[in-house]
Amino acid sequence: MAATALLALALIPIYDMLSTLHDASERLERATQTPFVEATALTLLAGPDARDAPREERGEFSINGWRVEWERRALSSVQPAGGDYGNDMIDIQLEEVELTLILDDYRRTSRHRRIAWTPRYDDLDAFLETLQ
Repeated sequence: MAATALLALALIPIYDMLSTLHDASERLERATQTPFVEATALTLLAGPDARDAPREERGEFSINGWRVEWERRALSSVQPAGGDYGNDMIDIQLEEVELTLILDDYRRTSRHRRIAWTPRYDDLDAFLETLQ
């Protein structure tokens, strides 16, 4: 009976150490995945197919088991790009995107400001037709 009690007392610190290592490995995995998931989400929201979809104000999707909730807010009005950047071809607008990354009980929210650009025409030929 005494030997069992001594063995139990010896195993408690080992169990605590293993529990701490497990928690640390989960935090490290989340910390390494978070920037990748965040960059992927921003790319999906601003990718080449984004202009063909309606400009939604909020939504959610999944990336590698992470749930991504997002909200988009316009910070300026839509204006022509101007100058050498295609005054008659591209509209620009300053916007803010708020991302919330969720994995199990972990939750991280970040805000990103960027210039959203939208081509006015589907392709160069459509633009050239307006000049004639």
